[in-house]
Parts: sequence; C-alpha cells; structure tokens
Amino acid sequence: VATVTAWTYRRLNVPGDPATVGRYRLQDFRDAIYYPVPAVLDGQNPYDAASYLPRYPVGTPLRLYLPAMLGLYLPFGLLPYMASAALFFALNTALVPGLVHHGLRLAGVASTMPRVLALGAFVVLSRPGLLTLFVGQSAIYMTLGLYVALRYARTRPVLAALGVALTGVKPTFGLPLGILLLASGAWRPAVAGGALVALASTALAVPMARAAGGFGPWLASVGGASDMSDDPHNVITQSYVRVDTASLVGRLFQVEPS
Repeated sequence: VATVTAWTYRRLNVPGDPATVGRYRLQDFRDAIYYPVPAVLDGQNPYDAASYLPRYPVGTPLRLYLPAMLGLYLPFGLLPYMASAALFFALNTALVPGLVHHGLRLAGVASTMPRVLALGAFVVLSRPGLLTLFVGQSAIYMTLGLYVALRYARTRPVLAALGVALTGVKPTFGLPLGILLLASGAWRPAVAGGALVALASTALAVPMARAAGGFGPWLASVGGASDMSDDPHNVITQSYVRVDTASLVGRLFQVEPS
C-alpha cells in the first residue's frame, strides 16, 4: 500500500496545476466521481460533453454510471479536491481486506488474518488492483457489493438488496449481477435493489434533464457519453487502464476487436 500510494502521489493529476498536465493518476476519480457532483449542483449536465468539458478540468464526460451515483458520491464532491482525492484513495484501499474476506467466504475457504493480509497485498499489487487505486476506479467497492449480494441473497435479503443497489449504479456490474440473482431464484434482492437504483436515478435525473432541456435531450446525452470510441484511453492496443480479455488479445496480436 505504501508503494502504490507513493507511486500515485508522485504522478497525481491536480486540476489547475500546469506542472501536472499529462499525468493521469486518479483521473477517473476526477472525471467520474468528483466533478459530476458540483456540475449538477451548478445546474449542468455532466453527461453532455459540449457543456461539461469546457466548464470543468476533466478529460471525459460522465460515462457508464446511472444518476444514482450522484447520491453515492455527494460527500466527495462537497470537499476540496485534494482532500476528497486523498479520502477516496484511503477508503478504496481500506476496502481491500473486506473484498478478500468475502471472496474467501464465497469460495468456502476460512477467512483468517494471514490469508486476508497476504491475498490483500497480491490484490493491491496485481495489475487490476493497482490500476483501480492508481486511476481512482470503482471496481473494489463494486465487486464488494456484488459479493455481499451473492453471499446474503437468501439469508439477509435487505443487505443483499443494498449490494445490488450499489452495483446497479454502474450497469456493467449491476446488470450481470441482477441476471445471476434472478437465474438463481433470488428475485427479492434483485428486484428491491433494482427498484432502489431506479427511484434514486429518476429523482437525480430531474435537474440534469432540466439543464439539458428535457428528458429526451438528456437521454440523448447519456447515449452519446456511453460511446467511448472517442477516448484514447480505451483504444485496446494502447490503453494502460484496460485489463479485460479483449485488451489482452488486442495487445498480443495488435488488433482492435470491435
């Protein structure tokens, strides 16, 4: 953790500081977690690149998050940027032992302190774990919510529903989880968690729709922001943040799968 923290700090992107231009540490935190909150509070639509990018020191509009994320990230957007970034990094790191613990229990393996700390170190130093902390991504707590939903779907449905609601903020996590739960017959947490996300997203979409000139234009901006083909960080053969199978194949064979 000390190694990753020092590496991140030395390469931190600080909005407004010319000396840090070109650095990309915690850039996902900057673009997807911190600045969307003040943008909405200022009456802007963070999904609309044309209005969002010129007003705030960000590189991309809000991507594959539902409006409910604004409620989840509200405390971060109300703090000064550097304090908020430090808090997010610390909380993201502190959740790694919980992630490992629930992963062990789901696998039917006893969760002991030596195992949690040893595997936690491997998670932090792995390519996916390091980049999650380094760039400021959501994979740790999204996966933790997924584990909680799967583990408690039948014994503690309310807790499982909260896990579904957390992952539902990012549909690339929430939709597969919902399908898994429904297929296993655990429909109560799937439906309850999905309903909670839908209600929160509907309520929080209202000010953004007002800024966009109606729900139709707002939905169009969401669709436009979801197309990441304009983002060089997602070009498979060049990306330093992608760790999926498509990226592995693309880098090995230098092809760009559709």
